[in-house]
Amino acid sequence: MRELRTPDDLDAIAGEWTELARAASEPNPYFEPWLAIPALRHLVGTSNVRWLAVKDSRLLGVVPIERTPPSRAMPLPRWRIWRHPYCFLCTPLVRAGDEDRFWRAVLDWLAGRSRVAAPLELPWLSEGPVLDALVRELDRRNKPTVVARQWQRALLAPAGGNAADYAAQTIRKKKRKELRRQRSRLADTGSVELRTLGIGGDQVDDEALRAFADRFCALETAGWKGAEGTAMASRAGDRRFLEECLIRGHRAGALSTLELSVDGQAIASKIVFAGGRTGFMFKIAFDEAYARYSPGVLLELDFLELAIDGGHFETVDSCAAPDHPMIDHLWAQRRPLRSLTVGAGPAGMLWLRARPLLSRLRRWRRAS
Repeated sequence: MRELRTPDDLDAIAGEWTELARAASEPNPYFEPWLAIPALRHLVGTSNVRWLAVKDSRLLGVVPIERTPPSRAMPLPRWRIWRHPYCFLCTPLVRAGDEDRFWRAVLDWLAGRSRVAAPLELPWLSEGPVLDALVRELDRRNKPTVVARQWQRALLAPAGGNAADYAAQTIRKKKRKELRRQRSRLADTGSVELRTLGIGGDQVDDEALRAFADRFCALETAGWKGAEGTAMASRAGDRRFLEECLIRGHRAGALSTLELSVDGQAIASKIVFAGGRTGFMFKIAFDEAYARYSPGVLLELDFLELAIDGGHFETVDSCAAPDHPMIDHLWAQRRPLRSLTVGAGPAGMLWLRARPLLSRLRRWRRAS
């Protein structure tokens, strides 16, 4: 087991880490080095984060872990998989076939780190072989476990056919007609162009990616996220994180961007990352002045052609909230996820049992 705490530590094993990602039983670009290194370098709240690298003769798996101190809301220290605001999947990267060995090593490491056994939080795990191995190991250790949250999000998983066939199956005829009308009306306002970079598009230099980041941030900042201070450009570190992961992602062959413009002015923009043959939606923004034309939805229909007709992805994870008002009506499949909390020792078991009551008390106090 190795603990990696700095971007330089992560860079030192980037080659074998990239090979691990290709051999992983479940893809997760958020935990690949090209995205993990910018996150550790630029995002706040990383000072207590260490990446655990499980190794024997080769790298078996990686996962970021942080320890949080006791607080008024949570009287016990906790371990948890680190998830920054732009990470939408926390399934560790684990070499296929080594899932049990990986979790055994991680849980042994955690057990030896403190005198008082602390609860472990595992957020945003996909259902699959990595989670299955975790459950087996927890059962073997007789660890009490609570499913803190269980939900589904939209998934694009076409079973043959083309983009037009898929849209006909998932989008109501009346809605398809309305979208065709909106695209035609948009074309009446000027010259409409779709430009793609990366997978299925142009290979570009770093300056072109920086220019794309500028245009994307301008779109996002001009909308409601800018007004609420949640746009990526609202914080300098977040803006630098975006730029670096676009550049590193493009070099890794894991970046795809789409941009819809009118007379050369971007009105909708989308960023997709790739983990193997699986796409992961990262960010989308549109010009609210063009809202009557539904530019974000039109861009999603263009992405269907890239993903299905272009054959660049076998599946695409929306990384969206459950019951999303837009993407849930365009993509028919769903991806199940779970967040778990694992008790550790008597104190952890007590906390697990008391947590539902504490949550209800906090909600009652806020409501009163």
